[in-house]
Amino acid sequence: MTSFSTFHFPATMTSAVWPRRRVVAIALAVAGVVLVGVVWALAADIARDRRRDAENVVLRQAAAGAAQLAGRVDATVSAIDALLRSAAAMADDIDAAGLQRLLSAQPSLSQISIIGPDGAVRVSTLSHPPLNLADRAYFQAVRQQVEPALHIGAPIIGRVNPKRLVPLARPVTRPDGGFGGVVVASMAPERLVDWPLPELGAGSTYSLVGTDGIVRAKQVDGRVTSGELVPHDRGLLPAFQVAPSGIVRVDAAADRPSRMIAYAQAGNLPLIASVGVTIGATAPQADNTSTWLGLMALAGTLVVAGASVALLLVWRRPIRTQATDQVLAAMSHELRTPLNAILGCAALLEDAGSTPLDPRQRALLAEIVTAGHALLAVVETAQARAGNNTPG
Repeated sequence: MTSFSTFHFPATMTSAVWPRRRVVAIALAVAGVVLVGVVWALAADIARDRRRDAENVVLRQAAAGAAQLAGRVDATVSAIDALLRSAAAMADDIDAAGLQRLLSAQPSLSQISIIGPDGAVRVSTLSHPPLNLADRAYFQAVRQQVEPALHIGAPIIGRVNPKRLVPLARPVTRPDGGFGGVVVASMAPERLVDWPLPELGAGSTYSLVGTDGIVRAKQVDGRVTSGELVPHDRGLLPAFQVAPSGIVRVDAAADRPSRMIAYAQAGNLPLIASVGVTIGATAPQADNTSTWLGLMALAGTLVVAGASVALLLVWRRPIRTQATDQVLAAMSHELRTPLNAILGCAALLEDAGSTPLDPRQRALLAEIVTAGHALLAVVETAQARAGNNTPG
């Protein structure tokens, strides 16, 4: 390959040659800048489309995951509620063995207890000394109910089993309609989110949040936590007040990035299943098309930079006509190879059927081809002129 460093630049140039070289220099620079600008515009446009498409796919998967989690939680809690109804109906007659049989039918539960109206535990599947639970929030909430309903309490630390548990409680109703106590079952938070769920990348979260804003269970990268408070003034809860399912953006805070959260209510329960993904973590790896565009843009940038430096040297240091023609011939040879590569990659993109381009991208690609051919024509003209002036 010819090197520009082998040329020497004499001190004179005829007045007829100088304007022609100036026109060539300006034409090459302008065509190169246009070509590189169009290539970078097309590369950015396609990369933006790929990123947007990938994020839309992940958001659809997140919405499906939230619906799936909501459905499974609804089915599980409905089965537990049926068990609690049975226990409440038999509250005056059932013993520990009877409760144990009920418990064995629902393996996701840790224990079942029947509490009297004074808060004293009457019978339980756990063995423990006499215990009063009247101060528990779930007991007080159930006692204050106007209509009997299932209460899903905030996570608590068990007094007999010192682990974090989620209580599910129902009232025991006396024959006269009065308050006869509470039947309560407990389950570990991880049992609420331990189903196979779609993998949505690092930092994705699966949560089960109460409408009171307290997280019953949250899974992040395989680790389960509970008891976290969700802000009432932004994000999930305000969106849930508007619609029982959807997707909401949570803007970045001081200690966490922006996130998109897909959510769905678990049946008619006061529980919201949600799936969170970090914005920006869903960008796909560059595919072959993006790689070609990046290489074309880089090659075009290098071509224009190299041509500009070489032309600047030729322009700033006048030479005789024959020496100038030799420089232009060598430079034209150096430019032809990357230009052919750019036009070849553009042709491959135009013919690629696996990832069809949209109208805007096709227009940008047409600009690449047009500018590339224009620059190639200038190079060929310069090389032909240099050949004609070279002694035979």
